[in-house]
Amino acid sequence: MYTIRRWKLFFGFFTFILTLNAITLAVLKSHLIAIPIGLIAGLLIDSAYHFLRPSLARKEHFRILIALVPTIWLITYTIVLSVVYGSVWSMHMLVGSVVVTGMLAWLISGLMYLPPLPTAASLEEQ
Repeated sequence: MYTIRRWKLFFGFFTFILTLNAITLAVLKSHLIAIPIGLIAGLLIDSAYHFLRPSLARKEHFRILIALVPTIWLITYTIVLSVVYGSVWSMHMLVGSVVVTGMLAWLISGLMYLPPLPTAASLEEQ
């Protein structure tokens, strides 16, 4: 969140980060399926980032992107694993986990825009 708020990121940033993470996971734990998941999710998140163009002035776009990042990753992860290995979870569990992930990320993104703390002068006026 701080990186998105601080700098304008280049296309491929999220792809690089998620794919690098997936390669590390694949090497350490022999989960080769993680590499295409990281690549696909990274490209989708990069597209969302460049479509929304979040900034300090565009608070709503910032919060939407923060909610989309884990949601897109989890959707990609769930779809790829379900297609390759199958899933024992019901559709309600799969969709519910994605929705809750997005909602929690959106709520946490609100911490980036806290209202200013009251000053002594403003407290005396009340």
